[in-house]
Amino acid sequence: MILIDHEAATASFTVGCTVILQNLVGGAQYNGKRAVVNSPKSSAGRQQVRIIDDDKVIAVKPVNLMYEPREVSSLTADEMRRVLICSWKKTESQVEGVDTNSLAAM
Repeated sequence: MILIDHEAATASFTVGCTVILQNLVGGAQYNGKRAVVNSPKSSAGRQQVRIIDDDKVIAVKPVNLMYEPREVSSLTADEMRRVLICSWKKTESQVEGVDTNSLAAM
């Protein structure tokens, strides 16, 4: 049995960010592939991503995505805020208006 974190299942990824596909069943051949998020989460609970190596667009649940590992110094302030909210359970109000250096220290 696979347990799914409700917060992870309801989260979405920022359009334009690079992600890694994971735990896909119907498209298992794409697991581990890098992709770019092309759309916000739809009413069906999926986001369109463009697979970088195949230049193919598929719709996946956010729970099947993870951010591509990157150095903190390469993230924009918006990307840092999103990571802090999704991964570190910070609230919008805790990261709103905070500068890049302070976000990196969080």
